[in-house]
Amino acid sequence: MHPRQHFYKVPDDVDDAIAAGANCALSQVMFGIDQIGLAYGETVLIQGAGGLGLNAAAVAVERGARVIVIDGVAERLEQAKTFGAADVIDISTLTDPADRLAAVHDILGGEGPDVGIEVTGVPAAFAEGLDLIRRGGRYLVMGNLSPGRTVPFDPGYVTRKALTIKHVDRYEARYLSKALDFLQRHQSAYPFDNLVDAEFALADVKRALDASAQRKVTRAAITITGAPTHTGRAVADLPTAAH
Repeated sequence: MHPRQHFYKVPDDVDDAIAAGANCALSQVMFGIDQIGLAYGETVLIQGAGGLGLNAAAVAVERGARVIVIDGVAERLEQAKTFGAADVIDISTLTDPADRLAAVHDILGGEGPDVGIEVTGVPAAFAEGLDLIRRGGRYLVMGNLSPGRTVPFDPGYVTRKALTIKHVDRYEARYLSKALDFLQRHQSAYPFDNLVDAEFALADVKRALDASAQRKVTRAAITITGAPTHTGRAVADLPTAAH
């Protein structure tokens, strides 16, 4: 915490479990989607149906975009549908990238989406995303944050395909206020309260991290018993590297 920390009051009608997703997840994707310029009527492919991906789906749908979500966990893909995804692709059944490309083209009538959003944290997903997006498309990369993890990359291919790639790792503090407003307006339209789908005691934090890494949970909550209660509620733009 520092003297110029931003704080925003949580609206009284937004539950704590829903407000918890404003920091990082929702604020991050709202900022990233603004940076990539997603427009009404465009198509967007979201790689990853974790907390970031599901929030991104809801934001994109509310902007009038058609959303396709790719993931390898069936339960996550079902949840993506409840967050507005018109189509989902299961990589556990379509294990060949060429088949996934064909599936995207089949959904969109022979071409790729206007915008791709990578929120998997898997380097190979970045390379695949370059293939999946249409010529002249835009690619928002937010999931790959771990340094030292590499993947073969052909810059000439990106140039010939005329792609725009935007990397976003944080968000402007004002987006936290925008996220709270979004939750207040749309909390009844999407099951934001289901995003935190597992609770762990502080002593079990390693088990929580392992379950998250293994995609067994969408978003884990750490509970501290005996913590003091407060009548006022606020969220702060605390930096985080975990998605």
